[in-house]
Amino acid sequence: MTSTATATKDTPGLTLPAPPVLSIHHPALRVTNAEVTRHFYEDVLGLPLTAACHFDDDGFGNPVDFMHIFHRMGDGDFVAFFDIPAKSDPAPLAPYASTDLQMALKVSDEAELADIEGRLSADGHAYTGPVDKGFSRSIYLRDPSGLNLEITAPVPQYDEILKAEKAKAHNVLDAWIADNAAN
Repeated sequence: MTSTATATKDTPGLTLPAPPVLSIHHPALRVTNAEVTRHFYEDVLGLPLTAACHFDDDGFGNPVDFMHIFHRMGDGDFVAFFDIPAKSDPAPLAPYASTDLQMALKVSDEAELADIEGRLSADGHAYTGPVDKGFSRSIYLRDPSGLNLEITAPVPQYDEILKAEKAKAHNVLDAWIADNAAN
């Protein structure tokens, strides 16, 4: 394991080992139709379908018939989906707001974000934004199963802005915790 100079709130300058978790291999989300999902993520967003696995067991000995599809992202990781026809009721998938149960997908820059906006519009998908979030610009939409998506592009000053945010992150969180503890 490689060491890196990572300071914590309580021990500035402490060298800690690099975290053992490298990245997100794949979030796995339930959808209501594998083909409609494939079309959206592959044909509209440009994430190639890389695996489609048909299972009749959940891996723990419980019988369940489902399709598990994987779409590769630019960094080599995946976003994956389960289509379980026997449990296709979309109600459990319904978030209460556009920021609840959200998956944010990162694109390289604002030009790529604009390109995705064009592809979404051409395919008839509504979205909101772009919204300026300081270090990024994002659009918000729901995929064909109603899952909340954010597609975000870093602004050119991304690294500098996040460095400033990191310097104050613990103080901002501590204030939030103190404010909410009083309520």
